[in-house]
Amino acid sequence: MYLRASGWFGLVSSVAAFLGLFAFGDNALAEVQTSYVGDQFCGVCHAEQYDSYMKHGHPWMLVRTAGRTPPADLYPWGKPLPTLPTGVSWSQVEYLVANYRSGTGRFVGLDGKYINADGSAGSNYSCGRCHTTGHDPAGHQQNHLGVEMAGATGTWALDGIQCEACHGPGATMAVPTVKECSECHTGGDAALRLQFDKTNHYFSASHSQGDEFAHSPHKDQTCVSCHDPHKSVWFEDGGVRYSEAEGPGNMCTRCHDKRIRGSMGEIGLECVDCHMPVASMKGSGATHLFRINATALAANDNTFQADGKTWWNTDQNGDASLTLDLVCADCHRNMTLSQMAKAAKAVHRQPGLVDLTVNGGDSLQMVKKADVVSVNFSVDAGAEAGLDGQTADWWVLRQTKRGWSYWNGKKWKSGMRPWRKKTAIADVENQNVFRSKLTPGYYTYWVSILPSDGSEYSDSVPVYVTKR
Repeated sequence: MYLRASGWFGLVSSVAAFLGLFAFGDNALAEVQTSYVGDQFCGVCHAEQYDSYMKHGHPWMLVRTAGRTPPADLYPWGKPLPTLPTGVSWSQVEYLVANYRSGTGRFVGLDGKYINADGSAGSNYSCGRCHTTGHDPAGHQQNHLGVEMAGATGTWALDGIQCEACHGPGATMAVPTVKECSECHTGGDAALRLQFDKTNHYFSASHSQGDEFAHSPHKDQTCVSCHDPHKSVWFEDGGVRYSEAEGPGNMCTRCHDKRIRGSMGEIGLECVDCHMPVASMKGSGATHLFRINATALAANDNTFQADGKTWWNTDQNGDASLTLDLVCADCHRNMTLSQMAKAAKAVHRQPGLVDLTVNGGDSLQMVKKADVVSVNFSVDAGAEAGLDGQTADWWVLRQTKRGWSYWNGKKWKSGMRPWRKKTAIADVENQNVFRSKLTPGYYTYWVSILPSDGSEYSDSVPVYVTKR
């Protein structure tokens, strides 16, 4: 890392000093077991992990520039250096903070205070507990001139989140657990409650993934059950463990046998798109609650007030769930909660019974505005015929950017109404519901049969009509 141990010379010096301790017996060995040696030392033996880790965000959370101009290619993945504040030169900068992903990191001056965009001194740098290695809340770190930075809270052994921040110092290194991860990936509430912003509609505590994980169905597992801790979650396929057959977004199928059915699967959505939406965290990462409440419950109604703040509800087991408006509304902005709840039931539906096609295909159809679009469906009732005397509502719907329309048996009309009400499930052979041209844009056709016992049989096909 830039200015850390001054490259190869610093590494050789560190290794020499480390090995030299063994010449002085048990006392020196005890010292190295509790002393921080730096990530470059670890990289001597763990070269593969080190190379991968250097592309991770952790080591770049705090980079010491020490009053010098850093190289333009300092950061991996082609991220540029941030623009210096007005009237500020690199000689006035001691540290770069959290610039790895966004390219818009902040600056800490030689006094340990953030530098504002107008060049003035800002608030104290108080993020060392999670952005450094070997942090001690007492005292103040010194700058490169040996002067105490009064604005910096605490002292630390190493800049950034190096290997020993998770594995422990020196020879005492161990395999990290959820505890090590959650010490920094937390919203800071002692009761692990999840703070929710009802005005802006998102979980408002920064880096609360650990708190969410503790309220999730995976709370008995560990973070590394899914994540490779040495890989970037932003640039290396989500930094997750998966096989080539599963793909990065669907690593969940190692344990879960559910698949995404209908148009959502056909347009390439993955498990994490719905179960780990990024929007609900507003830039802090993907939410780690995973479980979705598929009822028509609004996020703002799933909260309670305590200590003058708004918190997310949990059940009697301490588990929490995402509401559909946090999951679906970012894309389906024209849907009501009730419509989302109905659609959610079909996401993991089993194939069969209903078969909907557009121009003979059942996956995303790309057509030109001059093409005729033919929409057909069939029903193979089989063993479901009659359903022990139960009846069902039959829905044939079309969704566009302008809203929903329904087929009434003769034509399409605006709104949502069933084609058939309280009708027995029976075979339908190749029923055509549309054969004409469409104006350019996105469409989704749906056929759903909803028996009175609460089950559902659905199929859907998305259509995109080009402008030419």
